[in-house]
Amino acid sequence: MEKYLSIRLAREGDIKQLMLFEFRNRGWFSRFLPYLPHRQKIDLFIKQSLTRPLATQHYLVFLSNAVLIGRVSVQFLDNLQETVEITYKVSKAFCNKGIAKHALKHLLIVWASQGVKKVHAHITDHNIASKRVLVACGFTLHERQSQAMNLNNQVHDCLVYQWSANGELDCSVSLTLKGSN
Repeated sequence: MEKYLSIRLAREGDIKQLMLFEFRNRGWFSRFLPYLPHRQKIDLFIKQSLTRPLATQHYLVFLSNAVLIGRVSVQFLDNLQETVEITYKVSKAFCNKGIAKHALKHLLIVWASQGVKKVHAHITDHNIASKRVLVACGFTLHERQSQAMNLNNQVHDCLVYQWSANGELDCSVSLTLKGSN
């Protein structure tokens, strides 16, 4: 998989490509994540998070031909930057190919080496693929929040998964993050 993918931190110059990625996949993503209805709100969120990298970071997943096919967003939940919440998205055309699992396993190693001790992920109860990805990456179900997410006028339970750096971490993967300034 390393031959075909690269993962790097997003930069301000990536905003147009990120916006195009979000726009092309908005219908797909809205099945699993709340969607901000106004493009300006998404654009503003991404711009602000790229200019304030201490609060939120976006890691981009590219094919070897520089096509953006996924992203992982990290929100720091404490001042020590030991606890984070993540969301991840993969283009519909590239789902069920192990890309989210590959990216997340690599990023967990990076985050653990940077002092992150806990990672949280909130998913809807109907998101079977994300359940598999999280469990395969060492996450465990921490909490079930009844009727906590509204997606497309349907209310779903929210599953909170948690990963701990104290748990077992598969460090057999090799990692090269490109352009991590």
